[in-house]
Amino acid sequence: MTDSTIEEIKNRLDIVEVLQEFIQLRKSGANFKAPCPFHNEKTPSFMVSPEKQIWHCFGCGEGGDIFGFVMKIEGVEFPEALRILAKKAGVELRREDPALQNKRTRLLDICKLTAAYYHKVLLESPKAEFVREYLKSRKIDPDAIEQFKLGYSPDSWDFLFEFLKKKEYSEEEIFLAGLTVKKEKGVGYYDRFRNRLMFPINDIHGNTVGFGARTLQKEEQGAKYINSPETLIYNKSHILYGLDQAKTSIRKEDSVIVVEGYTDCISAHQAGITNVVASSGTALTEGHLKLIKRHTSNIIMAFDRDAAGAEAAKRGIEVALMQEMNIKVLELLSGKDPDEAIKENKDAFLKAVKEAKPYLQYYFDNTFKNFDLSRVEDKKRAAAVLLPIIVKIANGIEQSHWLKELAKKIDVSEEILKERIRKTVKSPGAPVQKVTAEGSVKPISRFLKIGEELLSLLLYFPEQISLAVKELVPEYFIEQKQSFLYKNLVIYYTKKEQFNISEFQQQLFSEKNDESAAYLDILLLLGEENFSDLAELSVKQYIKERINLLKRNVISLKLKAIEQKIKVLEEQKTSQNQEEFDTLSQKFIQLTNQLRQLE
Repeated sequence: MTDSTIEEIKNRLDIVEVLQEFIQLRKSGANFKAPCPFHNEKTPSFMVSPEKQIWHCFGCGEGGDIFGFVMKIEGVEFPEALRILAKKAGVELRREDPALQNKRTRLLDICKLTAAYYHKVLLESPKAEFVREYLKSRKIDPDAIEQFKLGYSPDSWDFLFEFLKKKEYSEEEIFLAGLTVKKEKGVGYYDRFRNRLMFPINDIHGNTVGFGARTLQKEEQGAKYINSPETLIYNKSHILYGLDQAKTSIRKEDSVIVVEGYTDCISAHQAGITNVVASSGTALTEGHLKLIKRHTSNIIMAFDRDAAGAEAAKRGIEVALMQEMNIKVLELLSGKDPDEAIKENKDAFLKAVKEAKPYLQYYFDNTFKNFDLSRVEDKKRAAAVLLPIIVKIANGIEQSHWLKELAKKIDVSEEILKERIRKTVKSPGAPVQKVTAEGSVKPISRFLKIGEELLSLLLYFPEQISLAVKELVPEYFIEQKQSFLYKNLVIYYTKKEQFNISEFQQQLFSEKNDESAAYLDILLLLGEENFSDLAELSVKQYIKERINLLKRNVISLKLKAIEQKIKVLEEQKTSQNQEEFDTLSQKFIQLTNQLRQLE
């Protein structure tokens, strides 16, 4: 892969538009900011610079360009990030390029080819006529078939298997893509999907990663629907059907409608209701909610009207409660599922969307219509149904509100309900913070952050560099990257007796100090966000305070080291080490006095 291809992708894509597909950015002056997706924080410290096309979190220190972000948030290697971004940019990549090839990308290629193969069979094969007739009877039009690339898997044990082998994919690769099954007797493989309507399942970037398959033969034994197994590229707990098609509308509407099945989702999109995704018959998981939360915090549940649909909705809602998302429940006025409801009366379905109830209001209404609240037993049953839901609410204010509502409804004191929770309900306790796969990223240390702020101030207000040169030496910075940059800054300033940041950055590049040159952009981004409005006196005060803190930290660390040495010498006290003991003691006193002067 040539550098020119990477640069072409960067030139075609805007970092803000790319990152907004993953996190909700807010304008902040010339830049954008958001809570960091890589560590837990309350105050947003994740910054994006449209001018420099970089991102950086000043809370945990993670940062980079669009490639680094996609690799980090998706947990993928460079070849996959390259494919994702090339697709967005409309840049064609040569398949034979070694930079594109790893095990995951090979599996993605297999699934892409398989989806195209099934789709072609559906559209052109005489043997797929009954499938085309079925889709027509379900009122799924040709545009929707094309949009969702619906397909048909031939009634054969090895048709796909042989087709893919001719395309130079190995038997093991085809198996690892979830498309074949190992024979129980003997050796070899056979096609997993046979004689079924095929629903390609895409990830958020539109890459086919798996398949859902529906039988159309009433007499056929086995499950009505079967899905791809878990593979290196397909994890059903992290994939929502139709999200690649719906993400733009979800951001525009600031809400997502979650349905249960593939055809529910397809019918909605066909009817122009495009902020719809499907959970593929399972309850929402934490992985699903993380995907949704990139685009909106508002969920409308529209599951089937049967008991299984209600139970799936309930389980999904309980997980969403822990994420502090706004959840509503849509009550279908007609049809057994959203697919039927939309086809019978699209306007009535849209009316139901507008009138969707907050989830707990929905549960309150449904619970109390089945109980006689004049009876003590029914009061107890109502509390038994609703308390386990209320206790899962992560937001304390919202939890308190519904606890009061329940107490009022069944005419008991709140204290009785709270006691009941303590005794019988396993509470998650304090509101649960969001947990991400990248939660292991630790916030940067206090003094590393202070060093970063000080360098940012000096770069943003270069007229103050002379102040720092008199008071500050490179060794006061605890991170080598900061110390190295400051040392070079002092050398440059001393020679020039003035400071030009563009020239300084170019000098770093010319000396092959690319990391330090890139770090300048990050520090300027911090300066633009935090220090652009500071008056001159405040700037000096901020710089002096931070120099003072760095000095105190260095002295404190030296004192701790001397203290440890003195302790060892005291335990091994001999006439030979008395001189060293006295020298260390004297040094300890000197440093202690220096520390006092800085207070």
